Amino acid sequence: MQPGQGWALGHPRFSPFGVPTDLTPLAPDSVERLSSPLAMGYVHATIELSNPREPALQPIQTRALADSGALMLCIPEHLALQLRLRTESEREVTVADGRSMTVPYVGPVKVSFQDRICFVGALVLGDDVLLGAVPMEDMDLCINPAHHCLEPDPRSPNIPHALVKRAGSRRGADPAGR
Repeated sequence: MQPGQGWALGHPRFSPFGVPTDLTPLAPDSVERLSSPLAMGYVHATIELSNPREPALQPIQTRALADSGALMLCIPEHLALQLRLRTESEREVTVADGRSMTVPYVGPVKVSFQDRICFVGALVLGDDVLLGAVPMEDMDLCINPAHHCLEPDPRSPNIPHALVKRAGSRRGADPAGR
């Protein structure tokens, strides 16, 4: 690889954990566009990941890309190994360039941001942590594009808010439950 080149997933070969490892170089001009801190309004946040099944293990602080266009928490293989996360199943995923692949689904993972937490499963994929809409919604977090930061929803700054529907409720039903 030449200086100034980066990497992107290519034709997959798999590590012992089942993660694609074969990589294809990107052209130097695309690396600049991808790595610019303000390109496309990328927002990163420091989060803490831990394994609730292994309380003796130290949590890991890491930098995550907050992406409301992605659903799941995605973590690199080395974090899954450090946290001793158990593979619960495999999931077929479609990556940004349209390719499909099968990756391990591990968990549970405790995700902490400021004073908020959630418990989710994670896809083992890529080299960086990606915080998708499911954990962000669970912690009631918002991406603030003006300040390039992740923050608690200003409408509920002290405690996460969740919108739920009561089981068995019907449209037009009496709110008193009669």
